[in-house]
Order: sequence, then C-alpha cells, then structure tokens
Amino acid sequence: MNQKPTNAFIAASWGALCIGISVYTIGLWNASMLSNEKGYYFVVLMYGLFAAISLQKNRTRSAGRYSGYGYLLRPQLVFYVASASIISSWLMECFFNLK
Repeated sequence: MNQKPTNAFIAASWGALCIGISVYTIGLWNASMLSNEKGYYFVVLMYGLFAAISLQKNRTRSAGRYSGYGYLLRPQLVFYVASASIISSWLMECFFNLK
C-alpha cells in the first residue's frame, strides 16, 4: 500500500509549520529576555523540529521506504544553526551590550 498525501494536506502542513515558526520567532523577538535566553529557546525550537522530522523518517524507514540523503544532512544543519545562534547572542552581549 503506497498512498501519497494529497496536495491540500501537504500545503496545510507547510502552512501550519511556517505560521508556527513565524509566531514563535516573533514572540522571541519581542520578549524581554537576554539574548542568550532567546538563543536557548530558538535552539529548543530547532531540536523540536529535528525530533519531529526524525520520528517521521523513522516511520518511513520502518515501512520499507528509503528516507533519502537529505535526512543525513539535517543533524549538521541543526548543529550549525544552534552554534550560530549561541555565538551571535554572545557577540551581541559582549560587544554591543544588548540585553
């Protein structure tokens, strides 16, 4: 049984993901926290997204379908985004005295 999701479901899924990430990011931008706290919550968002993708890919793999090469690059992407977030928050606090 090889059923593909409909285009409407795919569009609704991408729309919900984009709206959720946008609202979360806007909330972090407007929050009155230190930059390193904002970076922490952004990294939590990235790890949550990675966990959701990992769960879905694991289900795909257990169903006997190939997950693809792009899945192997996602942990590196999450690591680089998290590192950039932490470094940028540290630089803002040290050099620009933003809190």
